[in-house]
Amino acid sequence: MHQNPTAAEIDICRWWLDKERRLVQPALIVTLGASALRGVTGRSASIRSMRGAVHALAGGTKLIATIHPSFLLRMPDRERAAEERAAFVADLVDARKLVT
Repeated sequence: MHQNPTAAEIDICRWWLDKERRLVQPALIVTLGASALRGVTGRSASIRSMRGAVHALAGGTKLIATIHPSFLLRMPDRERAAEERAAFVADLVDARKLVT
């Protein structure tokens, strides 16, 4: 139904995101999924390798990487979905702590 953007498509649009970041100067960016993570960092990385930690970006912005919420909707295993949902909520709680 929906297709993920290719790495080339993400990279082509990176200039726009970089410009927005310079204008807004966010204290925190929460990436929802691998496409968003690549868009912000400019490199491919797994959510698993980045999740659970706060990463420093240029300009002092912090980064928290987590799954895209639609991932939860596509999980057929209810037990694993419940675990992922709890981890997702924990990621958002961590993000909130950084901005309050």
